[in-house]
Amino acid sequence: MFDHNKFMASLAADTFKDHTRAELETYALKIRNKTRGGRDSFSGLIKRQAAIQREQFGYDCDDYDLTQIATKIMETQQHLQDEITEVLTALGGDYGKAAWKHWKADHAKCKELKIDDLTHAQHDELVGEVADVMIFAMNIAVQLGISGYSLAHEIEMKQDINVERQENGY
Repeated sequence: MFDHNKFMASLAADTFKDHTRAELETYALKIRNKTRGGRDSFSGLIKRQAAIQREQFGYDCDDYDLTQIATKIMETQQHLQDEITEVLTALGGDYGKAAWKHWKADHAKCKELKIDDLTHAQHDELVGEVADVMIFAMNIAVQLGISGYSLAHEIEMKQDINVERQENGY
């Protein structure tokens, strides 16, 4: 875990020799908002989402107790479910909900189509719906006070674990 205070004290005292190479690399990544894989962390997106929640909707979870945070997460869960349904509907292109409703007459037509068969506008709509899903997922991170760097770092670690599990017959 990145210790900002320790890093700043080292910077002020010019005592970087007291840190391991791994610690210094972690500090450098944090400063650049990069994950160890060199990718941008979610820092900017999470910070902006927190500002939007605070400024536009009056939500500042820093002041919430655990029950208030749980209530906000349960509300967000419902919004996420709605947005995922909108992704599924957009996926159907001209056939809408038929892509996921097997009882619809056009469901069989959807079995013949691929993502590349969507029009540019339909694909843009699909991407927009996925963006909505990600925004609500970011709201959960904001509600819990999780930084973009921590989230990106944890995602990378979870991805490594998932690959290892699959390679070892999990």
